[in-house]
Amino acid sequence: MNDNPTPAPRPVASLFDEATARRVASLLADEMIPAEVVPKPPQLWDVQVPAEFLERACIILEASQLSDPELSYLATGEL
Repeated sequence: MNDNPTPAPRPVASLFDEATARRVASLLADEMIPAEVVPKPPQLWDVQVPAEFLERACIILEASQLSDPELSYLATGEL
């Protein structure tokens, strides 16, 4: 039996709307990084990844450099 507890998921992004957070999680999933969207009251949504994927997830999100209009497009599908 392993006595080491599983590390808690770590947030990689906090966003103002659930749809955008889900798109960011999907972007990470496309890179084989498991991500979960978690509500963070009162008005934020966290995208969390397992601790062992944190560094890679941060690198991917930093490299993607999504602008606010791009995030809006990902969330709504509208230009």
